Amino acid sequence: MGYKEYLSIAIPFVISTVTQPLLGAVDTAVIGRLGDPAFVGGVAIGTAILNTLYWLFGFLRVGTSGFSAQALGSQSEKQVYFAYFRPLFIALCISVVFIGLHQPILQGAFAIYEPEAKVLESTQSYFEILIWGAPFVLIGYVNLGWIMGQKRIKETMWLQISTNVINIVLDVMFVFYWDFGVAGVAYATLIAQGYGFILGLWFISKIITLKRIFFFRDELLHKGELKKIMSVNGDLMIRTVCLLAMTNMFV
Repeated sequence: MGYKEYLSIAIPFVISTVTQPLLGAVDTAVIGRLGDPAFVGGVAIGTAILNTLYWLFGFLRVGTSGFSAQALGSQSEKQVYFAYFRPLFIALCISVVFIGLHQPILQGAFAIYEPEAKVLESTQSYFEILIWGAPFVLIGYVNLGWIMGQKRIKETMWLQISTNVINIVLDVMFVFYWDFGVAGVAYATLIAQGYGFILGLWFISKIITLKRIFFFRDELLHKGELKKIMSVNGDLMIRTVCLLAMTNMFV
């Protein structure tokens, strides 16, 4: 592999690492223009909570990319399908847990951050809207990782750039034109996440089809293989926990 080919694969990886935090950063920047510190504080804390949840499972992108690349190299249609649908199943399960436990998660975060009443209200409004985007984000990680592993560089870049552009445009419209406040930036990000999720599925549908997975359904959710996916990424998750602990100390 030459330098040019290496960079063509590595650069999208770097960009994808900052994509999710960038959505939250845009929200904070836009809401800051309203001039109310409570709004800024609420969005900042809400973003920190959501980023902590999602970054813990960032291996869904990195790990899926590795398995997808291995499957591509093996030229095995079955492994190409498994490299996508197994992480997708894990992402879906984690999303359901996040949504089901979102109130205890939020209350635990409030116990740590101890925000003032108005900041707490803004945080709750922001978080309770965006937590419904958990499937979009986590399955979006799988979509992105799988597409990158298949060396679909153009699709990768288009997916990330267009999602962020839509988020910025909707933020401006919802906050400055329609005066939706904190809820506006949350809905803008939720819509952008949904768009990225759907676009990723569309890109993938051009490579594989759902019908074919039924030929491999008996092996798809093999417990040993699912455990392998989790164990392979265990060290990465520990590293992420340490990084998040340090980062969140400054929020």
